[in-house]
Amino acid sequence: MGDRWLYDRIEIDEQTIDCEQSTVGLELEFGERLPALRLPRLTLLSAIDKATDCILGFQLALTPDPQQDDLLALLKQCMSRFPERKITTSGLELPAGAGFPGSDSSLPLPLPREIAFDNAWIHQAYSVESFITKELGATVSFGRPQSPTVRNSIEISFNRINQHLSHRIASTTGSHVTDPKRESAQNRKGVPMMPLSSFEEALYITLAEANNRPRAHLGSATPLEALRHQSEQVYITDVDDDRRSEWNPFLETREVRVHDLSAPKRRPYINFEYLRYKGPGLLTVTGWRPSVQVRFDRRDIRQLEAFSLDGQSLGTLHCPSTWKSHSHGLSDLPPITKPITA
Repeated sequence: MGDRWLYDRIEIDEQTIDCEQSTVGLELEFGERLPALRLPRLTLLSAIDKATDCILGFQLALTPDPQQDDLLALLKQCMSRFPERKITTSGLELPAGAGFPGSDSSLPLPLPREIAFDNAWIHQAYSVESFITKELGATVSFGRPQSPTVRNSIEISFNRINQHLSHRIASTTGSHVTDPKRESAQNRKGVPMMPLSSFEEALYITLAEANNRPRAHLGSATPLEALRHQSEQVYITDVDDDRRSEWNPFLETREVRVHDLSAPKRRPYINFEYLRYKGPGLLTVTGWRPSVQVRFDRRDIRQLEAFSLDGQSLGTLHCPSTWKSHSHGLSDLPPITKPITA
């Protein structure tokens, strides 16, 4: 443990789970009217407290290349309270007691001093750095390139997950090309399937059990016991629940230009992500090359909050009606707008 106390350093990393070549496939279900979709690869994002070895949360991305929104969702989960997950899969059972600090109201939530990443592009996104440094007041540490042992706690945590869950699905990432458990072409025609929800529940239980398993380097205490003990021995920085509830890592602000103010027969608009957003509040904007500030949630950009440059509210701006039927965020636009080639 060294001289670190709880929440001094949180380590975050990702691991690919390869279920394309596994003997048990994972499928995403769309209800009764559509067939299930077999998933080729998933990415597991996880956060761990360096001092206590306690896993703070996890996030599953349904692609081999996670987006910054997946990382922001993990950060929000780690810093918030959440109820214990309800297990619906037959044969799975949660360990006694809380599985994570966020599901135990008697344990303090993280307000870290340092968050350690590797040098992946999503870790260097402005939205990630801005939330960590401005909202959490923490330091972002990227470490040395190609040095995974610098973040040994999270790497050891992934190894435990491989041993107890993900590598029990044969031929996942890390298995060699001649692995005898690799499925044959004949078996591939009728692969037994596991719903993604069941895999998520198994992953939740695996991580909860890891937080409740005694560790030799913690003096035979469990990570949750070590975290509780340290929280009673040292003063830690914390904020009240009201302020935590206001934290939204998905909230962003941009300055955009207003168009067509001088055209009396046309409604003024702004260009945002290649779409025209309009609202009555833009009629009050004046000046040469006028601009406004827009605030939005990255997960749903069907409407934006507009403000003048001096902070006066201009109401809500709406996207074209053809884009209003379904929720969509910034990460959804590239695959939607990308031209389809034969």
